[in-house]
Amino acid sequence: MHACAPTSQLEIGTWTDTAFAEHGAVFCCATRALAQVQLRPCTGSRCRLHAAHTGELETFLHRAAGYFDLAGIEAHCLTETPCPETSSYLMAAHAVALTGALACLANRFLTPHQLASIAHRILCEEMGQPCGVQRFMAAALGGISLYDISPFPRTFPIPLDLPDEVLTQLEQRTLIISTGREVKHSLYQRVQERSRTGERGAREALWELRALPRQAADALRMRNLAALGGVMNEHARQQRQLCPEIDTPEVQYIRTVAQRHSALGSTVNSLGSHITVLCDDTTARISLSSALRAGGFSVTTFDLDHYGLRVWVHEPGEEPLAHPSAA
Repeated sequence: MHACAPTSQLEIGTWTDTAFAEHGAVFCCATRALAQVQLRPCTGSRCRLHAAHTGELETFLHRAAGYFDLAGIEAHCLTETPCPETSSYLMAAHAVALTGALACLANRFLTPHQLASIAHRILCEEMGQPCGVQRFMAAALGGISLYDISPFPRTFPIPLDLPDEVLTQLEQRTLIISTGREVKHSLYQRVQERSRTGERGAREALWELRALPRQAADALRMRNLAALGGVMNEHARQQRQLCPEIDTPEVQYIRTVAQRHSALGSTVNSLGSHITVLCDDTTARISLSSALRAGGFSVTTFDLDHYGLRVWVHEPGEEPLAHPSAA
């Protein structure tokens, strides 16, 4: 059994899709940095995971297999991402892919939305790993969507039906840059503490972050990439207002280089692991990419995924997925 799921990028409205925010909205795009999974029955009752990074993912496999009353599962995971060392960045996509494959093995016919909800619930409630819900929905549904969360974790996706011309321009003018670090848990805890204690400026920033996703969606509907860049910049400003720790030296450097190359906008994801930059044109994108690579950063193009979670049966005798840990 095979499954793959895309990862989320260009996230506007981060931290409003969490339990402490209670309600919110997120705009995001599913991209073809895919999390791939292959499942095989194995002897015994123990589940085994083969991947470059295990940790939370291995625990998730055991919990998800138990949810579907399955045992004796061997799972191979492969990552297609410019930054495979940041495992938390891919956790949602891997969790959704594993959940979809396990559901098929158990002959459970569930919608992608239901599978995303199950994966999020296992990780957030059963494993005690607090996290937002939109990445799971993007991995399951794909495409570009506005997600309304009210109340958490109930999520209502609003897919954006955009013309090919807009999608092509967005892909050709956008870059994803890895910061080389991930500070997921400390950032989440800081934001949660400040929002719950009513620290000055925190609740105001959350309110502003809730409004920005709809502005991003409207900008794309109007085919106005300059306006989208402005929303990205405002989103980054509100992120810094709510959590100054997200503005790491790597983030500051990438933002400065992007501004020198006439970028329309940039924003960092809630993990602090990646920055999405929207360039003025394809020439600016090429020059920015060269400059950042020369500075030692991992840069990848922005390729949209319009399919979301895919699950299929592998052929008899097919070899397991090759992954970095096998090297």
